[in-house]
Amino acid sequence: MSKSKDFAMGLRTILFIFFICLLSAISAISILNLAMGWDISGAIFYDKQSKIHSQEEYSLIIAELCNLADSSNEKVHCVNNFFKNVFDYEHQDHFNSVEYTLENSGDCKNSVLAYCSIFRNMNLSCKPMFLDEHKHAYAMVEFEEGYCSLDQKSIDCHTLS
Repeated sequence: MSKSKDFAMGLRTILFIFFICLLSAISAISILNLAMGWDISGAIFYDKQSKIHSQEEYSLIIAELCNLADSSNEKVHCVNNFFKNVFDYEHQDHFNSVEYTLENSGDCKNSVLAYCSIFRNMNLSCKPMFLDEHKHAYAMVEFEEGYCSLDQKSIDCHTLS
């Protein structure tokens, strides 16, 4: 009987130490996320949402038109030019479809979601980036020749030599 009690006590101790280590690891990752400006959960959310919204008609049409450009840099500028002509900024506490964002309004997080949905259809890597603890979001598009950062107002591209 005492061996089974000792075993149970040992098992509880091991489980307790495991959970303490797990909580410590989660805390360390959270601290790193804050210190380095990383947002793994936000990136995963945007990735899933851009997959869903990439099948919307607007995402497909804009991607098809802008894919006609010669270089990836020109393709990114094409999408940005289209966006600048129709996008109306309005802060919102929710995520919109690409169609709603372009026909009505949206904010930086909605523009990033729309950008990434469109670029997904163009086989261009698009990642959401966050500034100032999620007070602003922009899209980072990477391609073989370089990269561009875009938000609802501006674009900044760099060619890698």
